Amino acid sequence: MAKPTKSKAVEKEVIIRRMSGDSKSKIARDIGIHRETVAAILTRTQAEECIVAARNRLIGMADKATDRVEKSIRMRKREGLDASLAVLRGVGVIQQHSKQEVKLTDGIESMSDDELIAIIEGRVPGASTGNPRAKPS
Repeated sequence: MAKPTKSKAVEKEVIIRRMSGDSKSKIARDIGIHRETVAAILTRTQAEECIVAARNRLIGMADKATDRVEKSIRMRKREGLDASLAVLRGVGVIQQHSKQEVKLTDGIESMSDDELIAIIEGRVPGASTGNPRAKPS
């Protein structure tokens, strides 16, 4: 008697999560299936080889994507920028940050050493106003 197969939706979820870099154990826990089932799905669909090939190809595109981003900035044109940024996110060059992190670093280049030390020590001047350069009242 053959083992029952998982639905196409489950197989698709396993493959997508594996392509995103999740471990087989994490996928199994998150979806609620056995780790060996995850391995069987990946083997049956030959997805593991495809995932490795896709990752390698994506990593190979990182240099071109970086060049495209530089060109977009230099020429002030968005052509190809979104795809290039997606490649750089995919290989981990660009990481998402919260608005608070971005706001905190906004203008950091022009801050004095004392202001930078205050940020490092958690004494962020003007934190309640959202302006890191504002003086505390």
